[in-house]
Amino acid sequence: MIDVLALHEILERLTKLDARQGRIVELHFFGEPTFEEISLVLQISERTVKREWSMAHSWLRNELSKKP
Repeated sequence: MIDVLALHEILERLTKLDARQGRIVELHFFGEPTFEEISLVLQISERTVKREWSMAHSWLRNELSKKP
């Protein structure tokens, strides 16, 4: 089970580091649109969304693994 408060803190840190990655994670986790839909909302290519998601997802997993 994911600690929602820890996820919120980590997502805020990610957003401070990279606002676009934070927005992609927020949309993907909480809105559940497709990568194509996210690309339309953010007006960037779907490929960029996928690349940014991959980097952000890895970063989030690493940060969550540090939590007790």
